[in-house]
Amino acid sequence: MALIHYLMAAESGFASAQFNVAYLCEQNPGGFLTQAFVKQCMLRYYNLTIQSEYPDRYALIKMGDLLSVTNTTDKKDVTKAAEMYKLATLSGEPQGWYSLGMLVQEGETLPVSLLVELNLLLPYLTDKQDLLTTLYRRCIDSNATDAYIPCSLALFNVYLHSFCETNIVLKTSRTVAITAATVAMAFVISNIIRRYVMDTGQIT
Repeated sequence: MALIHYLMAAESGFASAQFNVAYLCEQNPGGFLTQAFVKQCMLRYYNLTIQSEYPDRYALIKMGDLLSVTNTTDKKDVTKAAEMYKLATLSGEPQGWYSLGMLVQEGETLPVSLLVELNLLLPYLTDKQDLLTTLYRRCIDSNATDAYIPCSLALFNVYLHSFCETNIVLKTSRTVAITAATVAMAFVISNIIRRYVMDTGQIT
């Protein structure tokens, strides 16, 4: 019943009602809404919510999440999703940094204009790890209590992944070095034996 009342108010242009409709659809109390309806409802009303002069940060994050996911009916739009997360970060929402980091970790490329605007071009040009570290560091540095733990864990994961990659490289390098040394030693021994045989033949 509450959803119907909010729907009527939302269609009349009340921003708070538009947010409430989107949120109720997202929560889907009772589970009587289909997943297809839930997504379309969220897309419509969160999108209406962010059209205001001061868009709701939660709505921006949710719009980014919706746009970054592929399903059977819609293709993901990484550029628009990243734009939503960017607007969230600029409004002081630390989860925007976290969500941008998730996009990068999933192998997506962030728009250059966004990187420039958020002063991320240098880390981007350095390497992926540097970009991820910068994103999660900014999330942590926001001092938001609810963002500290997930962003810290994400940063730890970046460091752990880098450590594992470094170990693999070191192990590979060591294997190559051992193989090369073995081949070189075999070559030297072969030459010594050949020289010995030649010298023995000459003495005989």
